[in-house]
Amino acid sequence: MNLKNSQEKFWVGDGFNYITQFHNNYDFVFGKTPPLQTERYTNRKDFFDFFDCFPKTISILEMGCSCGINLRILKELGFKNLTGIDISKPAYQAAKKNHPDLNIVYGSILEMPFNASQFDVVFTMGVLIHQVPTTSLPVVMKEAVRCSKKTILGFEDYATRFQNPTDPVYRKDMYWRG
Repeated sequence: MNLKNSQEKFWVGDGFNYITQFHNNYDFVFGKTPPLQTERYTNRKDFFDFFDCFPKTISILEMGCSCGINLRILKELGFKNLTGIDISKPAYQAAKKNHPDLNIVYGSILEMPFNASQFDVVFTMGVLIHQVPTTSLPVVMKEAVRCSKKTILGFEDYATRFQNPTDPVYRKDMYWRG
């Protein structure tokens, strides 16, 4: 894989620690709690409610799916045709392990290996904030448009002014709000 920028290099390299600490462990999110009763679901319920207007048979792509937490929630909501893509090898491996029945792809959202208009819905959740606003963000958005038949959904951080938070979890210059 040809890594295009510092973000991709981070997620393939040092991002391993972030994935392992926060997302690679399903117990961190789900534990013994049913998916639709987790804090993850209840805090993002407004986003997941958007999917109520779609038939359960639609094809859905999550860009930057990590270990498949959001896909698991959508699966619990009754959706069956789910695909995820992630550039982090440990996240990809965890998603494959946790969801052997789903199409999980190892790759970059800057150059996705999907056909044009392949998915009814393409979505991101906390992924665009990791793209460089002046360079890779427009490329990722074009990829979302290219792969979507019609609908693109995003659940991303928002701020009234552009900022690079100093939160050490996200590492300086690896995360932005705007």
